[in-house]
Amino acid sequence: MLMKRNDFTGLLLNPFSRVAGWPALLAGLCVMALTAVVGYYAGALSDGVIDVHFVDDQANLTWRKAMLFPLVSHACLVVVCALISLIFTRNFRLLDLAGTLTFARVPFLFSMLAGLGVTLPSVAEIAADPFMLFRNVGFVIFLLVNVFVVVWVVVWMVYAVRVSCDLKSGKLAMVLILSIVVAEVLAKYLLVRI
Repeated sequence: MLMKRNDFTGLLLNPFSRVAGWPALLAGLCVMALTAVVGYYAGALSDGVIDVHFVDDQANLTWRKAMLFPLVSHACLVVVCALISLIFTRNFRLLDLAGTLTFARVPFLFSMLAGLGVTLPSVAEIAADPFMLFRNVGFVIFLLVNVFVVVWVVVWMVYAVRVSCDLKSGKLAMVLILSIVVAEVLAKYLLVRI
């Protein structure tokens, strides 16, 4: 059965009309692991809720960090979002929320793939000429892809919380913004201790 163009566009904006719960959680975790592997080879790390960074020294990026950092950051988001959602509604299943939020991270794979084409100069060279980064075509492409991906992930997070918790407009915005901010702070706090 062929999917209509409008259906495809709709799924790119909101995949949660078709996937939630265990399928979303398992698919999201598989893609998260693949993203971590690609990130390791790109020298990039997903060390927060909605961000990707290049490491300053490839020797500082271990397999343990590449796999554990996104998992810890994401677990912080799921727990914080669930707790904040409880303030506004009891009408959600933790499995659906965890699954949809995990699946919402899928676009980060594109950031890591774009990172494979980046060769960064040393920190000393960047300090001497910070604008050299913008003459680095690979970095500029990565930057543009990453901005698009972050927006895409946030849009999917909005739909994830909306579908999973049945929240609308003001409450939805409050839950998501508070969840992202608190989870980001908590994740950074935990990650420096790993």
